[in-house]
Amino acid sequence: MWAFMWALAYGARSGRPRTRDQKLTNEPPRTADGTRQPELTVLPVCYHRFVAVRKKRSISLPPDLDDQIAAAAEQAGMTYSAWLAATARKEFTLRAGLAAVTAWERDHGAFTPDELADADAWADQATGAASSTPERKTA
Repeated sequence: MWAFMWALAYGARSGRPRTRDQKLTNEPPRTADGTRQPELTVLPVCYHRFVAVRKKRSISLPPDLDDQIAAAAEQAGMTYSAWLAATARKEFTLRAGLAAVTAWERDHGAFTPDELADADAWADQATGAASSTPERKTA
């Protein structure tokens, strides 16, 4: 199959396959009388190796939730589907993190109040919440 596709891509226009070391040019090959042969479009049969595979679903949502998702996706500059996928991915990341914390506490004991306060301070600094812009003063 791949040999057939290779022959289409590299040699079908001239009627004979080109060798791998022949230089490819953007100019179409010429016939024996010097006229240009028309270009052929070659589509790979196994395009799923190069294109992201997506699974289509049909879901039902309440109209108000649908409107909120559409607005959030537009505000984020994403498609509806991309926003849903990113949100689901974030949810699964949070679940994995919570599971890891639960496992750590099971093995080492619950976090102390000092450890929780340090973690909150670190999270505020990491997310920029601690360095939020001060209120503007009016004249």
